[in-house]
Amino acid sequence: MGLDCHEISESAVQLCSDIGITVDYEDPINDIRESEEDSRDLCESLKTVPFLLQELRRRFSNSNVETLSAMDALDASNESYRYLDYSTSSPLADRCGSCLKIDSGLLKTECERAKIITTGGKYIEPKLYANLFKMI
Repeated sequence: MGLDCHEISESAVQLCSDIGITVDYEDPINDIRESEEDSRDLCESLKTVPFLLQELRRRFSNSNVETLSAMDALDASNESYRYLDYSTSSPLADRCGSCLKIDSGLLKTECERAKIITTGGKYIEPKLYANLFKMI
């Protein structure tokens, strides 16, 4: 049995609420689309960079950007210097640490060690990096 769009949306709102991500904003862009003609007009207006930047600033608060950056730092396919960087991932630990029972001090050490090990092309053992694997 699949979920309908409303159930998925409600689940996402609840999850975001639990971890402190804001999803409320005025004038959501999807409420503006009333007809196919309005959608075409909207698509034309979206081509302008200033409008896009305004939309991004309106939709993503600084705390949301920090949380998304933290999630990106935990992505193993990410080849940037931020992969497993504790300072980048710590906002997520601060937000979710209590419900996931994460020890921030140990997490910092685990991130540092795991980064060295994975840079060498080796596998990290989940049992030895319990806090990091809770985050991932």
